[in-house]
Amino acid sequence: MSRKLEIARQFEAENIPKIAMNMRPAYHLTGSRGWINDPNGFSVYKGELHLFYQANHYALEPGSIHWGHVKTKDLIHWERVPVALAPDMPYDKDGCFSGGAVETADGKHMIMYTGYVEEGTDIRQTQCIAVGDGTDYEKYVHNPVLAEADLPEGGSIADFRDPKIWRESDGYMAAVVNRDKERRAVVLIYESRDGLSWKYKGTAAGDSKPDGRMWECPDIFALDGKDVLLFSVQGKDGDVPEEDRSFETILRTGTFDRENCVFNAEEEFIVDYGTDFYAPQTVKLPDGRRIMTAWMQYWRTANDAPDDLDFRGQMIFPRELSLKNGILYQVPARELKAYRGKYFAIKGHDGAGRFSHEDINSRCAELDFVIRNRRSGAPGRFVINIAEDFSHRTVIEADLSEGTITVDLTESGNPESMAVRKCFPAEPENGVLDLKILIDRYSVEIFAGDGKSAASFVLYAPQEADGISFEQTGGVTADIDFYRLEF
Repeated sequence: MSRKLEIARQFEAENIPKIAMNMRPAYHLTGSRGWINDPNGFSVYKGELHLFYQANHYALEPGSIHWGHVKTKDLIHWERVPVALAPDMPYDKDGCFSGGAVETADGKHMIMYTGYVEEGTDIRQTQCIAVGDGTDYEKYVHNPVLAEADLPEGGSIADFRDPKIWRESDGYMAAVVNRDKERRAVVLIYESRDGLSWKYKGTAAGDSKPDGRMWECPDIFALDGKDVLLFSVQGKDGDVPEEDRSFETILRTGTFDRENCVFNAEEEFIVDYGTDFYAPQTVKLPDGRRIMTAWMQYWRTANDAPDDLDFRGQMIFPRELSLKNGILYQVPARELKAYRGKYFAIKGHDGAGRFSHEDINSRCAELDFVIRNRRSGAPGRFVINIAEDFSHRTVIEADLSEGTITVDLTESGNPESMAVRKCFPAEPENGVLDLKILIDRYSVEIFAGDGKSAASFVLYAPQEADGISFEQTGGVTADIDFYRLEF
């Protein structure tokens, strides 16, 4: 074990007992202390689900990026495992950046990650291997396993990163992002018999034009009879600030031709319409479910959290992915239902104006809605105010006439830079909209149309702001199911 890794493990162990759990999310994963961003190495190893993440334990901002490490059996309770990787080698001295992990054929846990080196304006990113037992990992003596010589002609060593590794019947494959000679974002595919010696196989997908964007954190997997390509887009700006999509995540369905190394896309979906969702990874559980996690934060505002919080960054609550009739659905992992506590329901509420109930209030809750527009063509609006007190509220407005949901963070306690409005599709079926909202101490996640649309937002209103209220027009009725979540 290197001295740098030993120091990181000791620092984390000393600081974990100091964590004030009531100043942390109740059921959204955070780091042990300090900064976290991208989830890494989301994988099943020896029957347990492991998740690594980009971490700087020493500060509330990016810096010396290590790999933090947790594992779980139920997607709710995460056991902290000692820091897995430290930037302690010449090829990763400025950071152990994002990557994946897989259980090997001989029962080891193999990590593939990006080694980052920055010398002035010169940046070099290479792909490296570490192998371990679920706790301790040893870097391969011949790292890096993929370097500049392994790039296709015109490839960029400065933009070579984020490997996602998976098992095939005859070995391993990995998807790695890069830019081609025309500066277009591309996904490169590499293959290996043993996970140590790799060769370039082809370019599976690429951007249609060199517009300055970069793809990040690719993932290729099978889902309900289709192949899926998942990636995040860095640098895609919207037309107006309120609709900034500079860190958007895309999911494409289609067919991955492994022999010719081409992804033939059919449909494309925006994965999350919120301000705080990036760099997802997925894993297939032993029961067959495809589970996704992601960094629930926004680069532009990541350092704008209140000063009294000892963490920066959290993960979304894990989501189950599925395709139905060619449409992407994502819903909270079913394990959350076991933690439903106090229940209260309002059925068929049809009065106009604002209302609330003394039994519906919490900063740790799940709410389910069935909203109906009784008069076809009439204005149909239903508003949910959460994290509410005399000076704070987050406003979620469902417009059944327009088929949209708007989220207003103006009074959410967030920095002014985050006081934006996001509008995303929520198309009612036969005038009926199903809506699910997950509230945690520092976030809200919204799922519309049984999970056809999703949006994630961090919240910084004080914890005392736990009110929930509703508003509706006269043409709308609503069924409301409220569950206080207890952990």
